[in-house]
Amino acid sequence: MSALTEREAARIAFRALRANRLRSALTTLGIVIGIAAVIIGVALGNGVQAFFDDVVGPLTTQITVRSMTNVAGGRQVHELDDADAAALADPVAAPDIASVTPMVTGGAVARIGTRTRRINVLGTRANYFPVTDRDLVAGRFFDDAEEADASRVAVLGPVPARELFGGDGSAAVGESVRLGRQTFTVVGVVTSNSQQDDVAVLPLAAARAYMFGDRGTLDQIVVQAADVTAVDAAEVELGLVLDARHRISDPTERDYETISLRSLIE
Repeated sequence: MSALTEREAARIAFRALRANRLRSALTTLGIVIGIAAVIIGVALGNGVQAFFDDVVGPLTTQITVRSMTNVAGGRQVHELDDADAAALADPVAAPDIASVTPMVTGGAVARIGTRTRRINVLGTRANYFPVTDRDLVAGRFFDDAEEADASRVAVLGPVPARELFGGDGSAAVGESVRLGRQTFTVVGVVTSNSQQDDVAVLPLAAARAYMFGDRGTLDQIVVQAADVTAVDAAEVELGLVLDARHRISDPTERDYETISLRSLIE
């Protein structure tokens, strides 16, 4: 095409634009809005992904195991117990499982002077805090020695710390709180995670000795895979170990259930 022809084509195009100004403006506006929507969508997506990775990402290696109350076929339920937790922690039987956190749960009335509040009570091992990615507002977590000694120490969630100590959660550290009929020393207060905020976390041995009794059974076990890519393998190993211990040959008749946080997210 010659230069003259190109000029003529441009002149014709501009003449058409002038003749259809409203249509041209709307078309241009549509293009601008479309491009802006794509840019905003990508930016929001990246922002949500970054927030998700920061908040939920550390928990995607978790697999929670719970006993089931009703089992297909009417077979007897074998409750989760300490031996199950020990078997899952065997690196030979389950090489893709990095940690095992047993738990017992219940409720109690927490009391400070005249202030009372009914809260959840969780008895567990010291590795519960890093596994569940809990951070501290004040104080510290209890340690393995305190768990082994059944020390009467407690880490409070933000709700009881706030409600029982006049709105100042940090004031709870070092104070005594009565849980049921027993007194525990508050050693730490954790930040909110919007799920387990109304809770007192105790060493497993102390929860059994002073709150729930020691039957050797567990309400749940949290298993952590070595990394995100090992979650599926860890879940398979978990099933093989517990099926063998509970004498289960048909997976549809399992007396336990597993919940993978990554599966829920997907």
